[in-house]
Amino acid sequence: MSNALYSMAALNDATSTDLRSFKNSKAKLILWHGGSDSVLSPQATTAYYQGVTSTMGGQAATDAFVRYYIAPGVGHCEAGPGADLTDLTDLLSALDAWVVKGTAPGTLAATKVANGVTQASRPLCRYPQYPRYTGPANDPAAAALAANYACTAP
Repeated sequence: MSNALYSMAALNDATSTDLRSFKNSKAKLILWHGGSDSVLSPQATTAYYQGVTSTMGGQAATDAFVRYYIAPGVGHCEAGPGADLTDLTDLLSALDAWVVKGTAPGTLAATKVANGVTQASRPLCRYPQYPRYTGPANDPAAAALAANYACTAP
């Protein structure tokens, strides 16, 4: 591996799944990854999250301080046909409410905005759940509304 590749890996690779010190400090973590990210693999983030879950003693123990979301159709940080988190999803407010008020985030909302116009909205489901379309068939307008999706197990 080249030096440049090692340098980038050092910046991007989260390898320690032992987050006990983080948890013990009463900190909270929201992870998210674009499901269509072609730069960094969503499978790597999922594997990391699963490693954290295993290391930290299971799902219930991890749920006390970590939430993970995959944004379907979203590329690297934004772009793609999916509803971007960068448009109207306020992860900072969700994190703040969790830390300050003890209100853990559940399903969040994501919106796709182009030129100031809302194109679509989607629920942002806690992993491993995924938004499944439940609206009427062959209705593009209905398919653009978060209300016509439900978070379900894969």
